[in-house]
Amino acid sequence: MIPIETIRNNPNKIKETLEKRKEEFPLKKLRKLDEEWRKQKKEVDNLRHEKNKINKKIAKKKKKGKETEQEIQQMKEMKEQLETKEEEIKETEEKRKELWMNLPNLLDPEVPEGKTEQDNKERKKWGEPTEFEFETKTHLELAKELDIIDEKASEVTGEGFYYLKKDLAMLDYALQKYAIDQLTEKGYELIEPPFMLREEAYKKATNVDKFKEDMYGVKDTDKYLIGTSEHPIVAMHKDDVFQKEELPKKYVGISPCFRKEAGTHGKYRKGLYRMHQFNKVEQLIICKPENEEKYFNEMQENAEELHRKLEIPYRVVINCSGDTPKTQAKTYDTELLMVDGEYREAISNSTSKDYQARRLNIKYEKEKYGEREYVYTLNSTAIATSRTMLALMENHQTKEGEIKIPETIQSYMNNKKKIKSE
Repeated sequence: MIPIETIRNNPNKIKETLEKRKEEFPLKKLRKLDEEWRKQKKEVDNLRHEKNKINKKIAKKKKKGKETEQEIQQMKEMKEQLETKEEEIKETEEKRKELWMNLPNLLDPEVPEGKTEQDNKERKKWGEPTEFEFETKTHLELAKELDIIDEKASEVTGEGFYYLKKDLAMLDYALQKYAIDQLTEKGYELIEPPFMLREEAYKKATNVDKFKEDMYGVKDTDKYLIGTSEHPIVAMHKDDVFQKEELPKKYVGISPCFRKEAGTHGKYRKGLYRMHQFNKVEQLIICKPENEEKYFNEMQENAEELHRKLEIPYRVVINCSGDTPKTQAKTYDTELLMVDGEYREAISNSTSKDYQARRLNIKYEKEKYGEREYVYTLNSTAIATSRTMLALMENHQTKEGEIKIPETIQSYMNNKKKIKSE
């Protein structure tokens, strides 16, 4: 969340971000609720102060054996007033907090203005499209012909689910282990988190009201299946205070991800691109504010390196203001090349600065037992296996309808060099 001081003292800064994001938000209402809350708090504090004074007066009179009936009546009246005022401030605080939690993050100055992903700006490109000398197939066509996928899942579970079979299931696990090994060798701590979170924790880890549209709730509970391991991992540090020498904390998270992917359409609606359940290896770093850029670039390079070694062409874009998630200050998307010649998003690398840390109350001590400051949190996909598998299959297909396995992961595939019909 944005510091309350910024809301009170620099509303124009917030208005600039809202205009740039093309986001409507009742900022005046939030500021009015905050003013009302401060006024009510002052009234409550004054009443408590007066109550304490009367309480001390009663104690003194009793000690001297004097009558205290008048003061006791005053205490009774003041207690009733205080209860009423405390209930009022509680209602105001709930409204204020709910609105405050939904206020989007301030944008990094680097973020370009725009409405949709069409306005994202290309930063770099790697690899050249393969010049196939035969008619290519989509990953789903290849998978069906090789009998490594079963669409029966759409009948027994629903659209967006598949049975991955034989070498395709093996490839999924191979990519996960490959990414984990690469990142743990670089000092990232492996975490497998719970696959569901309570709503209270989710509200602090992300903008849950919007995310709810894409999340699977667990019936008769306040829990949701996770859409990424980032959320339970960062929630693991709720209310923590780090010593400065403990930072950065670097994690590699592994988990299935569950997303409804509502409203998707187009050529890649079918197949592995928009799966409602997929596996993902995630990077998450908690650091001091001055190291944000260093670790943002490090995670970006990690994700790119993983895909360069898989020989998958890609491009990197910086998301425009309208395509930057509400909780993030800046996002880079890495898009993988598909067989139709289009680049599609497979990796998101973001910094939320201290926005997420404020919601979860995660701080560090600048000096031992000294001043405390909010940490910065950054997260990036390492590999979302379904989308990487899709690009790998399409870019490494052969004339015979087989799929070449990149050398870098052959050892994870029992030294197989190709996926082919049995």
